[in-house]
Amino acid sequence: MSVLQMARQLHSSSVTLLQLQRDKQQLQAYQTRQQELNKIRDDVASIFAIFTVFSNAKLYVPSINIFEDLLNSLVYQLNQYKEVSDWVKTPRVFISIESKLKSLQKDTLQTMTIVWHKYLDENKPNISNEILNVVKEFPEYENHVEQIRRKLVEYQQLYVSLPSNTESVQSVLFLKSTIEKAWRTIGIESLPERVFSFLQQASGPSGADLSLLNDEVLTWLHQKNVLNSFKIKLQK
Repeated sequence: MSVLQMARQLHSSSVTLLQLQRDKQQLQAYQTRQQELNKIRDDVASIFAIFTVFSNAKLYVPSINIFEDLLNSLVYQLNQYKEVSDWVKTPRVFISIESKLKSLQKDTLQTMTIVWHKYLDENKPNISNEILNVVKEFPEYENHVEQIRRKLVEYQQLYVSLPSNTESVQSVLFLKSTIEKAWRTIGIESLPERVFSFLQQASGPSGADLSLLNDEVLTWLHQKNVLNSFKIKLQK
């Protein structure tokens, strides 16, 4: 083989190698852009999922126009970008889109969290720990009080994250109903102020002053059949 032939063969091999390297780079660029497109798709889906859950549950949903405008903007930018011959190799449009999506995600989560917490506040059973502490002192109510406490903790945990589906929203009213039913089972929907003061002191380490045991308190204790839960002892 002549030197010229060897040179031509080497050049041909070099061209082939360069083409393979360019093909590899092109493939890597396509793969990177595909990953970025998948990320954009997932981010859009997560935002839309939040809107859908709140809408299906008939909770307040901020203007959907913001979301629609963003989608239209994304589609326009992608179409414009793909007209550029080397669009696969250039990441700038994806950086811009991801920045807008992150901003929208943040605003959406903040708004929906406020809406969700307001809904929970409006439906939260009005049962104070102070009253539960007092009622728990009666042995016949102890199990009911513990059940109510567990359910109230379960309700409080709903504040931690947004609902993932319509069933999660509906569970709020079911949990509220369960707690209120358990409270009605005790039969103490509310405590008169003087009765509460007496029970609160009586359940404490020092006991209650006898002066607090007035007719209103005695009548209430008799009606609830809990007179035998109390003993009077001379303080030394």
